[in-house]
Amino acid sequence: MKSIAVGFLASIALLVLWRHLIPGGFIFYQGMSVAIIGAVVQGVVQYRRRPLSSYTKDALLTLLLVYAFVFTIPTTVDRSYSVRMVEHLAAADGVVSRDEISLMFRRYFSDGGGVERRLEEQLATGTVRREGDGYAASPAGRFVAGAFRAVAIIFACGSSK
Repeated sequence: MKSIAVGFLASIALLVLWRHLIPGGFIFYQGMSVAIIGAVVQGVVQYRRRPLSSYTKDALLTLLLVYAFVFTIPTTVDRSYSVRMVEHLAAADGVVSRDEISLMFRRYFSDGGGVERRLEEQLATGTVRREGDGYAASPAGRFVAGAFRAVAIIFACGSSK
């Protein structure tokens, strides 16, 4: 258990260091890279001292723990409009109207580069491809969209329409 905690904390510290030294990029993929590196290092460090099944299990648990953390916390903060809205409301001196909140979203997403950033991400992952002056879903993108629709239906999420 101690090795899992150490591996997790070391991986998170490495991700924080990476993001501060080289800000930008896709935090989820950077986090997953760090999780894999951390799991491999953990396995190598424990290789001579423990049976294969034990250090493999610890390395896998560390990887999954880092994945869960990265996906749940920094990725949500990086991508969530709800987080931006709460930050905006908290920074306001008083009550903020619905129209002001809508304007904040428009500024953040459209004017603030949100569309470009997301298109770059999807191009990088291969779910979207360029076609002339526009974009189209790739076969992988259609598969992912179908999977998201299925999950939205199964879990009664608002995006299933």
